[in-house]
Amino acid sequence: MAQMLTIPEVVNLLRVPETTIRRWIQQGEFPCTIRNGKPLINQATLISWAEAKHLRLGSSALGKKGNLVSDNLLAALELGGTHYGLKGEDREAVLRHIPEQMQLNKISPQKLETLLLERENQSSTALGKGVAVPHPRYPLPISKSQSRVDVFFLSSPIEWDAPDGQPVHTLFLLLSAESSHHLKILSQIAGLLRQAGVEDFLQQAPPQDELLDYIQARTSL
Repeated sequence: MAQMLTIPEVVNLLRVPETTIRRWIQQGEFPCTIRNGKPLINQATLISWAEAKHLRLGSSALGKKGNLVSDNLLAALELGGTHYGLKGEDREAVLRHIPEQMQLNKISPQKLETLLLERENQSSTALGKGVAVPHPRYPLPISKSQSRVDVFFLSSPIEWDAPDGQPVHTLFLLLSAESSHHLKILSQIAGLLRQAGVEDFLQQAPPQDELLDYIQARTSL
């Protein structure tokens, strides 16, 4: 008999927020059946769907719950948050203001500020098209479930020594517990920026729901 999973079980396996799963279901992006008013997901179908969406399966292929790790930008964004009107007259000032809006259990605002400034002093984290991806140089002492991406829209564009010379108006703050997660998310952000129209969209500082829908439509999540 096919094993059916509840949404909480899927959340545990995929390591993505329940709000993401329910939004995927509402948009017809996630396979499920409704029984007695509750959505259930076939485990075998979930494995195939996750592989098609480039979600990394655990070595036991769901033999043990919790072994499926999600490495996708959309989930990381929902674990983080969207922040507006970040102020600062230069890069350092902007980075110093970021920790004031963050709440991390194992890292103090002062420590996060130091880590971000140290990485930025090493080389610019600007990718071009008005976007930078500030991040600590090394993985953080946090759990995998706390790895996240927060979007910050600046109150005014700031020079960031970008490769294309454009000032930065949007930050994707990347906090990861593992180097592999960091590299995968960074690659997806870079891929997003290669698509036409992304820069104009981000310059509008869209509401969080619109931002998530836009990114979901343009990435294979």
